[in-house]
Amino acid sequence: MTTEFLSDRLLIGRKQALRELRSAIVHAAAGSGCLVLISGEPGIGKTRLAQQVTADAVAIGMKALWGTCWEGDGAPAFWPWIQVLRAHAAGRDTATLQADLGSEAGEVGRLVPELPGGVQNSELRTASAESRFRLYDSVSAFLRRISDTQPTLVVLDDLHWADEPSLQLLRFLAGDLSENRLLLLGTYRAWR
Repeated sequence: MTTEFLSDRLLIGRKQALRELRSAIVHAAAGSGCLVLISGEPGIGKTRLAQQVTADAVAIGMKALWGTCWEGDGAPAFWPWIQVLRAHAAGRDTATLQADLGSEAGEVGRLVPELPGGVQNSELRTASAESRFRLYDSVSAFLRRISDTQPTLVVLDDLHWADEPSLQLLRFLAGDLSENRLLLLGTYRAWR
């Protein structure tokens, strides 16, 4: 795997941040995953920086999956994670996707019913603590499995709009990254 990155000339004043993020990419690709959060005021370029990091990760052979939190009402629980899972599933044949999901298909399918093993009308917001733990553990196992095959970057944009279950899942995953080829990158608005 090469570590040649794309040009960063369009990111003015972000050289240090980009160096640190590129270091996180290299470490994650080598098996030392982590969670990195980018914060700042509205319009400062958090998403643009995450897009550059994504391009750099893809350039060295990482898989990149994005989820964006929804500001308005009506989004289902775990909306950014649903987008991440759908992004992974897009274009994959059923057999490959079933292998990716493994024994976690039923639990992960609670988030995305159209996946193999998915369940329609699963009430995720009102699930018991034990049920949520099984879901978090299954999503974690799934992401570890796909990152074993190909180092993976998961970007969660606009975490300041995230629902509580999405943040709980992020916290759960963050505790299990050190020996994985998974980089979690989140952006959020710094409130004053």
